[in-house]
Amino acid sequence: MQQDFGRETLVRSIGVRPRDVLLVLSVAIAIAAAHLLHARQGGDLTIQSQLNERFAERPLEAAFEKYPRLRPPLYPMTLWLARRAGLQAPAFQVLVFDAMLVGLALYGRRFLRGVHPGFLVLGFAVAHFNHVNLYQRTAETLFAPLLLAFAVVLWRYQASGRGAGWLGSVASALCLTRHFGLFLTVPLAAAHVVARRATEPRHRLIHLALVLVLALAPIGYWMWITHEQTGLWTGADRTSPRDLPESVDHWKDLTGVDDHLRLTAKTLMVDFFSPRVYAALAVVTLPYRPSAVEWALVAIVVAAGVSAFRAGRRSISGASPASPVRMVAEVAAAYLGLTILLWTVGNNDPIHTRFLFPVYPLLWVLLFHAYDAVKGWSAAWWERLPWQLMYAGFVAVQVARSWRAEALPVRYLW
Repeated sequence: MQQDFGRETLVRSIGVRPRDVLLVLSVAIAIAAAHLLHARQGGDLTIQSQLNERFAERPLEAAFEKYPRLRPPLYPMTLWLARRAGLQAPAFQVLVFDAMLVGLALYGRRFLRGVHPGFLVLGFAVAHFNHVNLYQRTAETLFAPLLLAFAVVLWRYQASGRGAGWLGSVASALCLTRHFGLFLTVPLAAAHVVARRATEPRHRLIHLALVLVLALAPIGYWMWITHEQTGLWTGADRTSPRDLPESVDHWKDLTGVDDHLRLTAKTLMVDFFSPRVYAALAVVTLPYRPSAVEWALVAIVVAAGVSAFRAGRRSISGASPASPVRMVAEVAAAYLGLTILLWTVGNNDPIHTRFLFPVYPLLWVLLFHAYDAVKGWSAAWWERLPWQLMYAGFVAVQVARSWRAEALPVRYLW
């Protein structure tokens, strides 16, 4: 007993908790595992990935001259800066992911009560959908961590009325990463600023003006240049019918709301639960038969959802503003809903892993909040068991798939 008292005294004296030590070790293991699994990825690079790499290789003026105006410039500019700092594109990609893992660890440390944040970090680090998407040099690399940061900053503003400048800045970064950010983050940020009744009307107007100027001025300037050069605000007609190669002519039949809902559900199921493949275009746009493993994991998810619903009636419905869970859920729902809406009126490639990847960190965090609520409710062991089985099954299929690292066609079937 005296030895235990001495150990506790030492821990208090140096300000380190065993929980934090375990979290640091978990992050270190997660980063090492992520680097190992990411290095196993291979296959062809998409045309967009190749364009971004060429941007990074050229002098800046020549890079902008040759860069198509179809997409905002923040991501290729970060690649350009990384290359000047001695980092090749693959190293930059995995370092951004390292930063996201650290961010998840800090998030879990602050906001998860009954679940150790090390599980949050380790499970996400081995997920194959991360490695296969980060293998491609596309803007989703930045959009995914920025979207989680946006949800937290938006929650902070809603809870305290502070941080309007940060809110506008993160929204601006998302707009400069993908045009999608313009439709997602600016309306969300503006709506929450206007709706915050605890802030005086005059201050609300000031905050709204600050958010709008910060968010819209940079992307507005880029879009104005794009319009001057191409005659189109986004550099391409996003609504007219496309001429598709014969190998993907069946995409023309995947343009209705029901098609996008089905592709979204199929992408989520394959990316999270398939032990064999990820949700590439060549998988989700063709008939797919889920394996027994996938159906078993879906059944476990349903059982976990039942316990989460029961816990939510006691915990989440009364959650205090000290937790950003509601804001994370709102941003995730807005992302998924807006994706289906824009894909219904637009002419994008069918929904697949690349387009849903940015919302995966938010969904992963929400799953842990749900389990945290289940544990906080002091649920019986049989109500916690589905969550533990789901986590174990997820990690098993993701590690197997990441290690196998089977490369699928990035766009066309041949």
